[in-house]
Amino acid sequence: MLRSGSIGDEVLTLQKGLKAAGYDPGPIDGAFGPKTDAAVRALQESCGIDVDGVVGPQTVAKIYEEQASARSAASGFGVVPAAAEEEEGDGPAPL
Repeated sequence: MLRSGSIGDEVLTLQKGLKAAGYDPGPIDGAFGPKTDAAVRALQESCGIDVDGVVGPQTVAKIYEEQASARSAASGFGVVPAAAEEEEGDGPAPL
């Protein structure tokens, strides 16, 4: 488990994951400091899990879920552009 004061490659991976999920961990430097702690707590709160700042299995799973949601939203997958709705044709507009 990771928590405030942890350092190393696992924290670096955590920080990258938080950033990709839309939570600002501060500098991506491998040090679990106050900004990383705040990002972890914000994620925990928004996901409805115990807000303790400790990154255990439940928090890690939520980070992956949030990353997938952020990637899906950024790609626009499943969204038909407004201009495509106005076009006439035999089917959906190509993506």
